[in-house]
Amino acid sequence: MSSIVYSMPCSIDIPSTTTSDIKRHFTNSIQINKDNNNNKLVASFRGRPLDGEQLNIPNDYIGILANSSKYVSSFDKLTYFNLDCSTSKNDCIARSIEWLSLAKILHE
Repeated sequence: MSSIVYSMPCSIDIPSTTTSDIKRHFTNSIQINKDNNNNKLVASFRGRPLDGEQLNIPNDYIGILANSSKYVSSFDKLTYFNLDCSTSKNDCIARSIEWLSLAKILHE
């Protein structure tokens, strides 16, 4: 699985026929937050500060990217960002990934 998946705290309306240079405009701005022991990430998008964290999808699951109910790609890691606040275990995305492991235990 080679897809890089970012969850951003915004909506970006780009027509499907337009390609953007994500590496030049966003990916190159991602850095490890050295002030934090958890190796969380910092970046900026259009001058706005973002705090991020990479989450691993549990082993028995696969993340799927779909567009209009069509399979696009799969992934095993997800990097999500918050606007102007640190990531935490209470974020919806982090809780949903944690729930996957808990759901498996409950259904065994």
